[in-house]
Amino acid sequence: YSAWLGLEVSLQASGQKSASTATLSVGTTGQSALGEETQDWVHQNISGSPLFQGWDTQAPGELTLNLHVEHKRRIGRMQQLMDLPIQMDGFYEWGGALGNFKTHAYAGLFLRAGYQLPRSYVTPRVQLGSFTETGFGRQRDEEAPFTFYGYAGVRTYGVLHDISLDGPLFRDWAFSVDSKPWVSEFSFGFAARYDKFEISLSHSLRSDEFEGQQDRSRFGSVLTRLSLYF
Repeated sequence: YSAWLGLEVSLQASGQKSASTATLSVGTTGQSALGEETQDWVHQNISGSPLFQGWDTQAPGELTLNLHVEHKRRIGRMQQLMDLPIQMDGFYEWGGALGNFKTHAYAGLFLRAGYQLPRSYVTPRVQLGSFTETGFGRQRDEEAPFTFYGYAGVRTYGVLHDISLDGPLFRDWAFSVDSKPWVSEFSFGFAARYDKFEISLSHSLRSDEFEGQQDRSRFGSVLTRLSLYF
C-alpha cells in the first residue's frame, strides 16, 4: 500500500503548434499522506464498500522532491478536420520525471473528437505533473462558451524508480516489489465545459507495473476545473 500527498507548481510556454510545461512537486508518503483516512472515508460515505486492511504495510514516510517536464506538439495533418461539424484533433506528447518520488520517461499520442473543441490541451484526468492550460490556435475569448468531446490516448513509460512500488530511496521497506522497466497505458474519457467550468470523466488501463502482478491496473478519475482570468 502507498499514498502520496503533495503540492505542485507549474511553468508553461506555448505557441501555435506546441506547448511545454515544467512542474516542481513537493510531498510526502507514509501516514502523513492520509491515504488510509481518505480511502476509509470514501468507502464509508460514498461507495459503501468494505474497508481495506493493508495500510499497516504501507510505504514509510519520506519527503519527496520531483521535477516533471512535458512537451506536446500538435498533429498538423489533422488541422483540416477542425472545420467539420464534429471536429477532430490530436497531439504527440513526450516527457519525463526526475526525483525520489518517480523517475521515468514517456512518449504518447492523444486524440480528441467533439463539438467546438477547446484549444487548451489539458489532459482531462487527474495526474501529476501534466498541466497544459493554454493551447494552439485561437485565444480563450474566441472560443465557444459550450464544448464537449471524447478522447483516447496511449503512452509508453520507461521506468527507473517508483516510490509506490520500489519503496523510498533513503529508507528500507520490507514490502517493496520490483517495478517493471516498461509500462504501457491506454486511457479514454469524456469532457465538457461551459464558460469557465469544466468537468471530465476518464478511465485508464495499464499493463503490469511490477514482477508478480496478477491483475492489470484499472482506475478512473473525475476532474473538475474552474478557470479564472483577470
